[in-house]
Amino acid sequence: MRLLTDDSVLIPNEKPTLIGKTALRNYWFPPGTPTLLSRFTTTSDQITGSGDVATVHGTQIIEWSSSGERWRTHGNYLTVLRKTAGGWRVAIQMAGNTDAERVP
Repeated sequence: MRLLTDDSVLIPNEKPTLIGKTALRNYWFPPGTPTLLSRFTTTSDQITGSGDVATVHGTQIIEWSSSGERWRTHGNYLTVLRKTAGGWRVAIQMAGNTDAERVP
């Protein structure tokens, strides 16, 4: 969450766009449902940029536990980074992930 700009945008695969840290936190970590991230593996297949903006695209694998069950998703992503006074932050992320699947 510290890597996000306050007005970060998440465009998840086939779901409504989410804007702002609170919306992203509630999407990733639903209130009242403890969520533990156990894996977040990414590749950075291409990085480009100029000035205060950069883009990165690659693949990702995400695994987490919630309500006693383990889940996984994977796919492609595109991230737009913005240079801020605190360093580079995620301004926009678009993910083309598979539907979440249970992990045995």
